[in-house]
Amino acid sequence: MPEIESTKLKEIFTLMLRIRAFEERVVVEYRKGNIPGFIHVSIGQEACPAAIGPFLTKNDYVLTAHRVMAILSLRAPGSIR
Repeated sequence: MPEIESTKLKEIFTLMLRIRAFEERVVVEYRKGNIPGFIHVSIGQEACPAAIGPFLTKNDYVLTAHRVMAILSLRAPGSIR
């Protein structure tokens, strides 16, 4: 298996932190009643979307079925800050 460059590792770790912060905020806003319906956060599972994000190209497809906020954000760069 090829080595992952340190810049990619930093990008993955940064994205993991952003995903966690975003989803923790979603929980807070949901509990305040600011988000209607149901939420399905993926706290504790940040590594999966964060690890594939930096390697996706515009021609790649991502298929998911559950707890998708972080995965969908991979297609909208900058959506999780």
